[in-house]
Amino acid sequence: MNMQHQERAVVPEVNMSTLAQTMAGSLSQQQTLTRLAHALIKLCGEDGQRLTNDLSKHLKDAETSIQKRCHRAENGQSEILNSHLAQDTECELIKAVVTAQYFDRINQRLSHALSCLTLIDAADESQDNDGAQGQERRVRILLRAGLTLERERAVFDAIEQGATVEDALRMTNT
Repeated sequence: MNMQHQERAVVPEVNMSTLAQTMAGSLSQQQTLTRLAHALIKLCGEDGQRLTNDLSKHLKDAETSIQKRCHRAENGQSEILNSHLAQDTECELIKAVVTAQYFDRINQRLSHALSCLTLIDAADESQDNDGAQGQERRVRILLRAGLTLERERAVFDAIEQGATVEDALRMTNT
């Protein structure tokens, strides 16, 4: 499989309604959330395309292998050859299963992007503007804690430091 590296998930404890309340009136946080949502959506598109291609290849290879096995069996060829083809087919199917599991990561990123947009909407509706700087700091801490993949946190950190979406993705591509 062509995954560059496996990311470790962290279980967050973030109360999204509290986070939305602390964001009230914070334009810079809304900009950060918008850029983070953009980066997460872009990552989903890139990963989705690659995973779709990988999954298609593994399934096509498994199909080719099983077709060869069927053909050889119909022609009465050696069981040893069929055994090797069975192993090849099994290997490709395992690769397909592993590749398909990475779609869960895409789903998780899309959920995070939706959370960012929900937080922006909730912040727009809130009228509580007391202690905006303290609230912004709290939002950054809560939001970062809610990101479950290491690359997501690295992208968030880069965006927080002023990087564009493209720069943040490029800087965190390992």
